[in-house]
Amino acid sequence: MTAGGMDATVLYWGSTALEAFGKVPFINLTFLFYLPMSFLIPSTSGLAGASMPIMGPLGDLVFKTTDGTGASIVITAYAAASGIINLITPTSGVVMGALTIAKLPYERWLKHMLKFVGILMVISMLMLSYCDPYSIGDKILTLFRKVYVRYESKKGEGICEIK
Repeated sequence: MTAGGMDATVLYWGSTALEAFGKVPFINLTFLFYLPMSFLIPSTSGLAGASMPIMGPLGDLVFKTTDGTGASIVITAYAAASGIINLITPTSGVVMGALTIAKLPYERWLKHMLKFVGILMVISMLMLSYCDPYSIGDKILTLFRKVYVRYESKKGEGICEIK
């Protein structure tokens, strides 16, 4: 795609279409995109190599960043989806080896794991929805300032309060 110059076209039309949705739906759609992709391409490095040249810059364009924080949120969505799928995929040697040692049929184990995986997916999507790179940084910085100011004002007493 790069040699043919198609990547810029795909990025332009993709970012134009996805900007209308906003940041939260974009990152959740990215997470949902990576769930089946993680199953189809079980190699995490292979999946990253196949998708990140498009998805990383697309994240920067949708989040309107030039410092890579949009791409880092896409990578977080990729890692979360890949990790969740690797818990249950039958192509994982670790999962199938452990089930063989435990003499537990895959179907029975999967039936019990689906509820847990569903909970993990919901929690991951909620966490990703809160993942605006600048609002999180501002909130952490504000909290740090509050702690530091309280500490400086009571330095002689050695007391640190958060209010």
